[in-house]
Amino acid sequence: MVKETKRSKNEQLGADESKEIVPNYSMLAAIVESSQDAIIGKDLDGIITSWNKGAEKIYGYSAKEAIGKPISVLVPPGRRDELPEIIQKIKKGEMIDHYETVRMTKEGKKIYVSLTISAIKDASGEIIGASTIARDITARRKVDEERLRLAAIVQSSQDAIVGKDLKGIITSWNQGAERVYGYAAEEAVDKSISILLPPGRRDELPEILSKIKKGETIDHYETVRMTKDGKNIHVSLTISAIKDASGEIIGASTIARDITARRKVDEERLRLAAIVESSEDAILGLTLDGVITSWNLGAEKMFGFHASDVIGHSVLGIYPVDRPDELQDIIKRIKSGQRIDHFETERKRKNGTIFDVSLSISAIRDSVGDVIGISKIIRDISGQKQASQYARSLIEASLDPLVTISTEGKITDVNEATVQVTGMPRKKLIDSDFSNYFIEPEKAREGYRQVLSKGKVTDYPLTIQHISGKTVDVLYNATVYRDKKRRRTRCIRCGS
Repeated sequence: MVKETKRSKNEQLGADESKEIVPNYSMLAAIVESSQDAIIGKDLDGIITSWNKGAEKIYGYSAKEAIGKPISVLVPPGRRDELPEIIQKIKKGEMIDHYETVRMTKEGKKIYVSLTISAIKDASGEIIGASTIARDITARRKVDEERLRLAAIVQSSQDAIVGKDLKGIITSWNQGAERVYGYAAEEAVDKSISILLPPGRRDELPEILSKIKKGETIDHYETVRMTKDGKNIHVSLTISAIKDASGEIIGASTIARDITARRKVDEERLRLAAIVESSEDAILGLTLDGVITSWNLGAEKMFGFHASDVIGHSVLGIYPVDRPDELQDIIKRIKSGQRIDHFETERKRKNGTIFDVSLSISAIRDSVGDVIGISKIIRDISGQKQASQYARSLIEASLDPLVTISTEGKITDVNEATVQVTGMPRKKLIDSDFSNYFIEPEKAREGYRQVLSKGKVTDYPLTIQHISGKTVDVLYNATVYRDKKRRRTRCIRCGS
Protein backbone atom coordinates (compact mmCIF):
# COMPACT_ATOMS: atom_id res chain seq x y z
CA MET A 1 0.00 0.00 0.00
CA VAL A 2 2.81 2.36 0.88
CA LYS A 3 4.54 1.71 -2.42
CA GLU A 4 1.34 2.21 -4.34
CA THR A 5 0.71 5.41 -2.49
CA LYS A 6 4.18 6.66 -3.41
CA ARG A 7 3.70 5.60 -6.97
CA SER A 8 0.42 7.41 -7.10
CA LYS A 9 2.03 10.54 -5.81
CA ASN A 10 4.87 10.31 -8.33
CA GLU A 11 2.36 9.68 -11.08
CA GLN A 12 0.40 12.70 -9.84
CA LEU A 13 3.62 14.85 -9.84
CA GLY A 14 4.44 13.83 -13.41
CA ALA A 15 0.93 14.68 -14.41
CA ASP A 16 1.26 18.14 -12.84
CA GLU A 17 4.56 18.78 -14.67
CA SER A 18 3.09 17.88 -18.01
CA LYS A 19 0.24 20.37 -17.68
CA GLU A 20 0.33 23.18 -20.30
CA ILE A 21 1.38 26.54 -18.80
CA VAL A 22 -1.27 29.12 -19.63
CA PRO A 23 0.14 32.71 -20.04
CA ASN A 24 -1.23 35.33 -17.69
CA TYR A 25 -2.53 37.65 -20.40
CA SER A 26 -3.70 40.21 -17.88
CA MET A 27 -0.21 40.48 -16.47
CA LEU A 28 1.36 40.77 -19.94
CA ALA A 29 -1.12 43.47 -20.94
CA ALA A 30 -0.36 45.37 -17.74
CA ILE A 31 3.39 45.18 -18.49
CA VAL A 32 2.84 46.47 -22.04
CA GLU A 33 0.64 49.33 -20.86
CA SER A 34 3.02 50.41 -18.10
CA SER A 35 6.15 50.32 -20.31
CA GLN A 36 7.92 53.61 -20.98
CA ASP A 37 8.87 52.26 -24.39
CA ALA A 38 6.46 52.46 -27.31
CA ILE A 39 5.04 48.97 -27.93
CA ILE A 40 3.13 48.80 -31.18
CA GLY A 41 1.44 45.95 -33.01
CA LYS A 42 0.84 46.02 -36.74
CA ASP A 43 -0.35 43.60 -39.36
CA LEU A 44 1.65 42.50 -42.38
CA ASP A 45 0.28 45.42 -44.37
CA GLY A 46 1.78 47.84 -41.86
CA ILE A 47 -1.57 48.83 -40.29
CA ILE A 48 -1.34 49.62 -36.57
CA THR A 49 -3.36 47.15 -34.47
CA SER A 50 -2.24 48.01 -30.93
CA TRP A 51 -0.76 51.10 -29.27
CA ASN A 52 0.35 51.41 -25.65
CA LYS A 53 0.68 54.45 -23.41
CA GLY A 54 4.43 54.51 -24.03
CA ALA A 55 3.71 54.96 -27.76
CA GLU A 56 1.30 57.76 -26.94
CA LYS A 57 3.96 59.47 -24.81
CA ILE A 58 6.75 59.11 -27.40
CA TYR A 59 4.83 59.81 -30.62
CA GLY A 60 2.06 62.09 -29.35
CA TYR A 61 -0.82 60.14 -30.93
CA SER A 62 -3.54 58.62 -28.73
CA ALA A 63 -4.45 54.95 -29.33
CA LYS A 64 -7.69 56.10 -30.94
CA GLU A 65 -5.75 58.29 -33.40
CA ALA A 66 -3.14 55.65 -34.23
CA ILE A 67 -4.94 52.29 -34.43
CA GLY A 68 -6.08 51.57 -37.94
CA LYS A 69 -3.54 54.00 -39.45
CA PRO A 70 -0.52 52.84 -41.48
CA ILE A 71 2.73 52.70 -39.52
CA SER A 72 4.14 55.02 -42.18
CA VAL A 73 2.59 57.99 -40.31
CA LEU A 74 5.56 57.64 -37.94
CA VAL A 75 8.19 57.44 -40.68
CA PRO A 76 9.75 60.63 -42.12
CA PRO A 77 9.57 60.88 -45.95
CA GLY A 78 13.24 60.10 -46.37
CA ARG A 79 12.90 56.85 -44.41
CA ARG A 80 9.79 55.33 -46.08
CA ASP A 81 11.87 52.76 -47.98
CA GLU A 82 12.71 51.07 -44.65
CA LEU A 83 9.17 49.69 -44.21
CA PRO A 84 9.04 47.12 -47.06
CA GLU A 85 12.45 45.78 -46.03
CA ILE A 86 11.37 45.44 -42.41
CA ILE A 87 8.09 43.66 -43.35
CA GLN A 88 10.03 41.27 -45.62
CA LYS A 89 12.36 40.27 -42.79
CA ILE A 90 9.44 39.76 -40.39
CA LYS A 91 7.61 37.56 -42.92
CA LYS A 92 10.75 35.38 -43.06
CA GLY A 93 10.61 35.02 -39.29
CA GLU A 94 13.68 37.20 -38.72
CA MET A 95 13.99 39.45 -35.69
CA ILE A 96 15.32 43.00 -35.96
CA ASP A 97 17.17 43.94 -32.80
CA HIS A 98 18.27 47.43 -31.65
CA TYR A 99 17.86 49.02 -35.05
CA GLU A 100 18.56 52.74 -34.71
CA THR A 101 16.64 55.04 -37.02
CA VAL A 102 14.53 58.20 -37.12
CA ARG A 103 10.80 58.49 -36.55
CA MET A 104 8.38 61.43 -36.53
CA THR A 105 5.98 62.57 -33.81
CA LYS A 106 2.45 63.87 -34.28
CA GLU A 107 3.75 67.47 -34.30
CA GLY A 108 6.28 66.65 -37.02
CA LYS A 109 9.34 66.53 -34.76
CA LYS A 110 12.00 64.01 -35.68
CA ILE A 111 13.27 61.75 -32.92
CA TYR A 112 15.91 59.04 -32.78
CA VAL A 113 14.61 55.60 -31.77
CA SER A 114 16.03 52.14 -31.20
CA LEU A 115 13.66 49.49 -32.58
CA THR A 116 13.30 45.82 -31.69
CA ILE A 117 10.86 44.20 -34.12
CA SER A 118 9.64 40.61 -33.91
CA ALA A 119 6.90 38.52 -35.53
CA ILE A 120 3.43 38.05 -34.03
CA LYS A 121 2.16 34.51 -34.60
CA ASP A 122 -1.29 33.01 -34.27
CA ALA A 123 -2.14 29.78 -32.41
CA SER A 124 -1.01 27.71 -35.37
CA GLY A 125 2.38 29.49 -35.52
CA GLU A 126 1.62 31.47 -38.64
CA ILE A 127 3.08 35.00 -38.79
CA ILE A 128 0.21 37.48 -38.83
CA GLY A 129 1.92 40.71 -37.88
CA ALA A 130 4.84 42.40 -36.13
CA SER A 131 5.47 43.80 -32.69
CA THR A 132 7.69 46.86 -32.43
CA ILE A 133 9.31 48.04 -29.22
CA ALA A 134 10.61 51.57 -29.79
CA ARG A 135 12.85 53.35 -27.30
CA ASP A 136 13.38 57.12 -27.65
CA ILE A 137 17.18 57.56 -27.75
CA THR A 138 17.18 61.22 -28.83
CA ALA A 139 18.74 62.36 -25.56
CA ARG A 140 21.29 59.55 -25.66
CA ARG A 141 22.13 60.36 -29.29
CA LYS A 142 22.72 63.98 -28.33
CA VAL A 143 25.07 62.79 -25.59
CA ASP A 144 26.81 60.46 -28.03
CA GLU A 145 27.10 63.21 -30.64
CA GLU A 146 28.46 65.58 -28.04
CA ARG A 147 30.98 62.95 -27.00
CA LEU A 148 31.95 62.40 -30.62
CA ARG A 149 32.22 66.16 -31.14
CA LEU A 150 34.38 66.51 -28.04
CA ALA A 151 36.47 63.52 -29.11
CA ALA A 152 36.99 65.16 -32.53
CA ILE A 153 37.98 68.42 -30.83
CA VAL A 154 40.40 66.55 -28.57
CA GLN A 155 41.93 64.68 -31.48
CA SER A 156 42.29 67.77 -33.67
CA SER A 157 43.61 70.02 -30.90
CA GLN A 158 47.12 71.40 -31.30
CA ASP A 159 47.45 71.18 -27.51
CA ALA A 160 48.51 67.92 -25.89
CA ILE A 161 45.45 66.40 -24.17
CA VAL A 162 46.35 63.45 -21.97
CA GLY A 163 44.22 61.32 -19.66
CA LYS A 164 45.72 59.43 -16.74
CA ASP A 165 44.45 57.42 -13.79
CA LEU A 166 45.04 58.28 -10.16
CA LYS A 167 48.32 56.35 -10.20
CA GLY A 168 49.64 58.55 -13.02
CA ILE A 169 49.28 55.89 -15.73
CA ILE A 170 48.43 57.36 -19.15
CA THR A 171 45.00 56.24 -20.39
CA SER A 172 44.47 58.48 -23.43
CA TRP A 173 46.77 60.44 -25.75
CA ASN A 174 45.68 62.73 -28.58
CA GLN A 175 47.50 63.77 -31.76
CA GLY A 176 48.48 67.06 -30.14
CA ALA A 177 50.32 65.10 -27.44
CA GLU A 178 52.13 63.17 -30.15
CA ARG A 179 53.14 66.43 -31.83
CA VAL A 180 54.22 68.15 -28.60
CA TYR A 181 56.00 65.24 -26.89
CA GLY A 182 57.03 63.05 -29.83
CA TYR A 183 55.54 59.77 -28.52
CA ALA A 184 52.90 57.94 -30.57
CA ALA A 185 49.76 56.90 -28.67
CA GLU A 186 50.84 53.25 -28.56
CA GLU A 187 54.17 54.29 -27.03
CA ALA A 188 52.57 56.41 -24.32
CA VAL A 189 49.30 54.74 -23.27
CA ASP A 190 49.73 52.47 -20.20
CA LYS A 191 53.05 54.16 -19.39
CA SER A 192 53.60 56.39 -16.36
CA ILE A 193 53.16 60.11 -16.96
CA SER A 194 56.58 60.47 -15.35
CA ILE A 195 58.16 59.72 -18.76
CA LEU A 196 57.40 63.36 -19.55
CA LEU A 197 58.95 64.79 -16.37
CA PRO A 198 62.61 65.89 -16.38
CA PRO A 199 64.60 64.48 -13.43
CA GLY A 200 64.45 67.77 -11.53
CA ARG A 201 60.63 67.93 -11.81
CA ARG A 202 59.64 64.42 -10.58
CA ASP A 203 58.40 65.76 -7.24
CA GLU A 204 55.60 67.65 -9.05
CA LEU A 205 53.62 64.47 -9.87
CA PRO A 206 52.58 63.39 -6.33
CA GLU A 207 51.56 66.96 -5.51
CA ILE A 208 49.46 67.26 -8.69
CA LEU A 209 47.71 63.91 -8.13
CA SER A 210 47.02 64.84 -4.50
CA LYS A 211 45.27 68.03 -5.60
CA ILE A 212 43.25 66.19 -8.26
CA LYS A 213 42.07 63.58 -5.72
CA LYS A 214 40.71 66.47 -3.64
CA GLY A 215 38.74 67.71 -6.65
CA GLU A 216 40.96 70.76 -7.24
CA THR A 217 41.68 72.14 -10.72
CA ILE A 218 45.19 73.28 -11.64
CA ASP A 219 44.94 76.15 -14.11
CA HIS A 220 47.68 77.61 -16.36
CA TYR A 221 50.51 76.02 -14.38
CA GLU A 222 53.77 76.78 -16.19
CA THR A 223 56.49 74.17 -15.88
CA VAL A 224 58.98 72.11 -17.92
CA ARG A 225 58.35 68.75 -19.59
CA MET A 226 60.58 66.44 -21.61
CA THR A 227 60.02 65.16 -25.15
CA LYS A 228 60.80 61.69 -26.46
CA ASP A 229 64.20 62.90 -27.71
CA GLY A 230 65.12 64.29 -24.29
CA LYS A 231 64.53 67.94 -25.13
CA ASN A 232 63.12 70.15 -22.35
CA ILE A 233 60.15 72.31 -23.36
CA HIS A 234 58.15 74.92 -21.47
CA VAL A 235 54.45 74.06 -21.13
CA SER A 236 51.34 75.61 -19.60
CA LEU A 237 49.20 72.91 -17.93
CA THR A 238 45.50 72.89 -17.08
CA ILE A 239 44.70 69.76 -15.06
CA SER A 240 41.23 68.71 -13.94
CA ALA A 241 39.56 65.63 -12.48
CA ILE A 242 37.91 62.90 -14.58
CA LYS A 243 34.78 61.57 -12.87
CA ASP A 244 32.67 58.47 -13.50
CA ALA A 245 28.87 58.41 -13.80
CA SER A 246 28.49 58.42 -10.01
CA GLY A 247 30.72 61.50 -9.65
CA GLU A 248 33.68 59.62 -8.22
CA ILE A 249 37.11 60.91 -9.29
CA ILE A 250 38.84 58.21 -11.32
CA GLY A 251 41.61 60.12 -13.07
CA ALA A 252 42.90 63.41 -14.40
CA SER A 253 42.81 65.22 -17.73
CA THR A 254 45.80 67.37 -18.64
CA ILE A 255 45.79 69.99 -21.38
CA ALA A 256 49.37 71.01 -22.12
CA ARG A 257 50.26 73.93 -24.36
CA ASP A 258 53.83 74.25 -25.63
CA ILE A 259 54.87 77.78 -24.66
CA THR A 260 58.57 77.42 -25.45
CA ALA A 261 58.40 79.93 -28.31
CA ARG A 262 56.28 82.31 -26.22
CA ARG A 263 58.74 82.03 -23.33
CA LYS A 264 61.57 82.98 -25.67
CA VAL A 265 59.56 85.97 -26.85
CA ASP A 266 58.80 86.91 -23.23
CA GLU A 267 62.45 86.59 -22.28
CA GLU A 268 63.43 88.73 -25.27
CA ARG A 269 60.81 91.30 -24.27
CA LEU A 270 62.16 91.31 -20.71
CA ARG A 271 65.69 91.73 -22.07
CA LEU A 272 64.59 94.61 -24.26
CA ALA A 273 62.59 96.10 -21.39
CA ALA A 274 65.71 95.94 -19.22
CA ILE A 275 67.68 97.70 -21.95
CA VAL A 276 64.97 100.35 -22.27
CA GLU A 277 64.81 100.92 -18.53
CA SER A 278 68.58 101.14 -18.13
CA SER A 279 69.03 103.48 -21.12
CA GLU A 280 70.25 107.01 -20.47
CA ASP A 281 68.18 108.11 -23.45
CA ALA A 282 64.50 108.87 -23.00
CA ILE A 283 62.45 106.09 -24.65
CA LEU A 284 58.74 106.78 -25.13
CA GLY A 285 55.79 104.91 -26.58
CA LEU A 286 52.98 106.94 -28.16
CA THR A 287 49.60 106.25 -29.72
CA LEU A 288 48.96 107.52 -33.23
CA ASP A 289 47.24 110.48 -31.59
CA GLY A 290 50.41 111.41 -29.71
CA VAL A 291 49.29 110.13 -26.30
CA ILE A 292 52.12 108.75 -24.15
CA THR A 293 51.81 105.01 -23.41
CA SER A 294 55.25 104.25 -21.95
CA TRP A 295 57.97 106.32 -20.27
CA ASN A 296 61.30 104.89 -19.13
CA LEU A 297 63.65 105.94 -16.32
CA GLY A 298 65.82 107.78 -18.83
CA ALA A 299 62.80 109.94 -19.70
CA GLU A 300 62.17 110.60 -16.00
CA LYS A 301 65.74 111.79 -15.52
CA MET A 302 65.80 113.83 -18.72
CA PHE A 303 62.45 115.61 -18.38
CA GLY A 304 61.84 115.51 -14.64
CA PHE A 305 58.37 113.95 -14.97
CA HIS A 306 57.50 110.62 -13.30
CA ALA A 307 55.80 108.05 -15.57
CA SER A 308 52.53 108.46 -13.65
CA ASP A 309 52.59 112.21 -14.47
CA VAL A 310 52.66 111.73 -18.24
CA ILE A 311 51.24 108.33 -19.28
CA GLY A 312 47.82 108.90 -20.77
CA HIS A 313 48.63 112.53 -21.57
CA SER A 314 49.66 114.19 -24.84
CA VAL A 315 53.36 114.31 -25.67
CA LEU A 316 52.84 118.00 -26.46
CA GLY A 317 53.45 118.56 -22.75
CA ILE A 318 57.20 118.27 -23.40
CA TYR A 319 57.14 120.36 -26.62
CA PRO A 320 58.12 124.04 -26.69
CA VAL A 321 55.04 126.15 -27.39
CA ASP A 322 56.43 127.38 -30.72
CA ARG A 323 56.39 123.89 -32.37
CA PRO A 324 52.66 123.09 -32.81
CA ASP A 325 52.99 121.43 -36.22
CA GLU A 326 55.99 119.21 -35.49
CA LEU A 327 53.99 116.37 -33.86
CA GLN A 328 51.47 116.12 -36.71
CA ASP A 329 54.31 116.02 -39.22
CA ILE A 330 56.00 113.19 -37.28
CA ILE A 331 52.75 111.21 -37.01
CA LYS A 332 52.08 111.64 -40.72
CA ARG A 333 55.54 110.41 -41.67
CA ILE A 334 55.38 107.39 -39.35
CA LYS A 335 51.92 106.40 -40.63
CA SER A 336 53.30 106.47 -44.18
CA GLY A 337 55.96 103.93 -43.18
CA GLN A 338 58.90 106.31 -42.82
CA ARG A 339 61.51 106.14 -40.10
CA ILE A 340 62.97 109.36 -38.71
CA ASP A 341 66.63 109.20 -37.67
CA HIS A 342 68.67 111.76 -35.75
CA PHE A 343 66.14 114.55 -36.13
CA GLU A 344 67.46 117.54 -34.16
CA THR A 345 64.94 119.74 -32.42
CA GLU A 346 64.11 121.12 -28.96
CA ARG A 347 62.10 119.82 -26.02
CA LYS A 348 60.97 121.20 -22.67
CA ARG A 349 61.73 119.92 -19.15
CA LYS A 350 59.29 119.92 -16.23
CA ASN A 351 60.96 123.08 -14.90
CA GLY A 352 60.28 124.83 -18.21
CA THR A 353 63.84 124.91 -19.58
CA ILE A 354 64.25 124.29 -23.30
CA PHE A 355 67.07 122.00 -24.43
CA ASP A 356 68.40 120.46 -27.65
CA VAL A 357 67.57 116.84 -28.49
CA SER A 358 68.14 114.33 -31.26
CA LEU A 359 65.15 112.08 -32.05
CA SER A 360 65.02 108.61 -33.62
CA ILE A 361 61.40 107.73 -34.31
CA SER A 362 59.94 104.47 -35.64
CA ALA A 363 56.59 102.72 -35.96
CA ILE A 364 55.20 100.22 -33.45
CA ARG A 365 53.42 97.46 -35.37
CA ASP A 366 51.02 94.70 -34.36
CA SER A 367 51.34 91.01 -35.26
CA VAL A 368 49.99 91.57 -38.79
CA GLY A 369 52.26 94.52 -39.48
CA ASP A 370 49.79 97.38 -39.04
CA VAL A 371 51.15 100.58 -37.49
CA ILE A 372 49.52 100.97 -34.07
CA GLY A 373 51.86 103.40 -32.33
CA ILE A 374 55.12 105.34 -32.29
CA SER A 375 58.41 104.66 -30.51
CA LYS A 376 60.68 107.62 -29.76
CA ILE A 377 64.28 107.58 -28.59
CA ILE A 378 65.27 111.05 -27.37
CA ARG A 379 68.91 111.97 -26.75
CA ASP A 380 69.88 115.12 -24.89
CA ILE A 381 72.46 116.81 -27.14
CA SER A 382 72.51 120.15 -25.38
CA GLY A 383 76.03 119.41 -24.04
CA GLN A 384 77.21 118.38 -27.50
CA LYS A 385 75.68 121.50 -28.99
CA GLN A 386 77.47 123.69 -26.47
CA ALA A 387 80.75 121.89 -27.11
CA SER A 388 80.20 122.17 -30.86
CA GLN A 389 79.41 125.86 -30.58
CA TYR A 390 82.53 126.37 -28.45
CA ALA A 391 84.67 124.45 -30.97
CA ARG A 392 83.12 126.45 -33.76
CA SER A 393 83.93 129.70 -32.04
CA LEU A 394 87.58 128.59 -31.76
CA ILE A 395 87.63 127.63 -35.44
CA GLU A 396 86.07 130.93 -36.45
CA ALA A 397 88.56 132.81 -34.27
CA SER A 398 91.51 131.29 -36.16
CA LEU A 399 93.33 133.62 -38.55
CA ASP A 400 94.39 130.67 -40.71
CA PRO A 401 91.99 129.21 -43.30
CA LEU A 402 90.56 125.93 -41.95
CA VAL A 403 88.84 123.51 -44.32
CA THR A 404 87.34 120.00 -44.05
CA ILE A 405 87.44 117.94 -47.21
CA SER A 406 85.67 114.67 -48.12
CA THR A 407 87.55 111.71 -49.55
CA GLU A 408 86.31 112.84 -52.96
CA GLY A 409 88.03 116.21 -52.53
CA LYS A 410 84.82 118.18 -51.88
CA ILE A 411 84.77 120.92 -49.26
CA THR A 412 82.42 120.06 -46.37
CA ASP A 413 83.07 123.01 -44.04
CA VAL A 414 85.14 126.20 -43.86
CA ASN A 415 85.85 128.99 -41.39
CA GLU A 416 85.62 132.75 -41.97
CA ALA A 417 89.36 132.99 -42.74
CA THR A 418 88.80 130.69 -45.75
CA VAL A 419 85.98 132.94 -46.97
CA GLN A 420 88.34 135.92 -46.73
CA VAL A 421 91.29 134.29 -48.49
CA THR A 422 89.15 133.00 -51.41
CA GLY A 423 86.62 135.83 -51.61
CA MET A 424 83.85 133.18 -51.95
CA PRO A 425 80.82 132.98 -49.62
CA ARG A 426 80.59 129.92 -47.37
CA LYS A 427 77.56 128.49 -49.20
CA LYS A 428 79.44 128.55 -52.51
CA LEU A 429 82.53 126.94 -51.02
CA ILE A 430 80.72 123.96 -49.46
CA ASP A 431 80.35 121.02 -51.90
CA SER A 432 82.76 122.62 -54.38
CA ASP A 433 86.08 121.06 -55.42
CA PHE A 434 88.93 121.93 -52.98
CA SER A 435 91.49 122.08 -55.82
CA ASN A 436 89.54 124.79 -57.69
CA TYR A 437 90.88 127.56 -55.41
CA PHE A 438 94.59 127.00 -56.11
CA ILE A 439 96.84 128.19 -58.91
CA GLU A 440 97.94 124.60 -59.47
CA PRO A 441 94.77 122.46 -59.02
CA GLU A 442 96.55 119.16 -59.72
CA LYS A 443 99.18 119.91 -57.08
CA ALA A 444 96.35 120.64 -54.60
CA ARG A 445 94.74 117.32 -55.47
CA GLU A 446 98.04 115.54 -54.97
CA GLY A 447 98.29 117.17 -51.56
CA TYR A 448 95.04 115.75 -50.15
CA ARG A 449 95.76 112.38 -51.84
CA GLN A 450 98.97 112.22 -49.78
CA VAL A 451 96.91 112.92 -46.68
CA LEU A 452 94.58 110.01 -47.50
CA SER A 453 97.45 107.62 -48.24
CA LYS A 454 99.91 108.69 -45.49
CA GLY A 455 97.51 110.01 -42.86
CA LYS A 456 98.92 113.54 -42.85
CA VAL A 457 100.91 116.13 -44.78
CA THR A 458 103.08 118.90 -43.32
CA ASP A 459 104.04 122.30 -44.81
CA TYR A 460 102.92 121.36 -48.30
CA PRO A 461 103.32 124.58 -50.39
CA LEU A 462 100.31 125.79 -52.36
CA THR A 463 99.12 129.11 -53.76
CA ILE A 464 95.49 130.19 -53.20
CA GLN A 465 93.91 132.48 -55.79
CA HIS A 466 91.37 135.04 -54.56
CA ILE A 467 88.28 135.65 -56.70
CA SER A 468 89.76 139.06 -57.48
CA GLY A 469 92.86 137.42 -58.95
CA LYS A 470 95.12 138.13 -55.97
CA THR A 471 97.23 135.15 -54.89
CA VAL A 472 98.36 134.05 -51.42
CA ASP A 473 101.11 131.50 -50.75
CA VAL A 474 100.15 129.03 -48.00
CA LEU A 475 101.54 125.92 -46.34
CA TYR A 476 99.01 123.08 -46.40
CA ASN A 477 99.00 121.04 -43.16
CA ALA A 478 96.39 118.30 -42.92
CA THR A 479 95.51 115.06 -41.10
CA VAL A 480 92.94 112.33 -41.64
CA TYR A 481 89.98 111.85 -39.30
CA ARG A 482 87.49 109.00 -39.45
CA ASP A 483 83.88 108.51 -38.47
CA LYS A 484 81.71 105.38 -38.61
CA LYS A 485 80.57 105.97 -42.17
CA ARG A 486 83.32 107.68 -44.15
CA ARG A 487 86.86 109.01 -44.08
CA ARG A 488 87.61 112.73 -44.45
CA THR A 489 90.64 115.03 -44.45
CA ARG A 490 90.79 118.15 -42.38
CA CYS A 491 93.07 121.12 -42.98
CA ILE A 492 94.63 121.99 -39.64
CA ARG A 493 96.50 125.06 -40.84
CA CYS A 494 96.82 126.77 -44.16
CA GLY A 495 99.23 129.62 -43.36
CA SER A 496 101.15 132.01 -45.55
